[in-house]
Amino acid sequence: ATRGGCQQAVKNQLAEVDTFEVTVESIKLNGTTATARVKSVYSGKSRPGTHTLAKEGDKWKISALSQG
Repeated sequence: ATRGGCQQAVKNQLAEVDTFEVTVESIKLNGTTATARVKSVYSGKSRPGTHTLAKEGDKWKISALSQG
């Protein structure tokens, strides 16, 4: 629902990222979905987060992100 659609929303969010590096702390698999607990750097501080992934064909893609 953002102006410019999904592509613009992703571009806007990527412009806010301090670093593209994350440390994966754990992964839970559940068939074609997975949950990864990660740490990343935001505003100079290490922050925990959760990435939900979905398997599409033979590739895993991020389907949701959350902080905390």
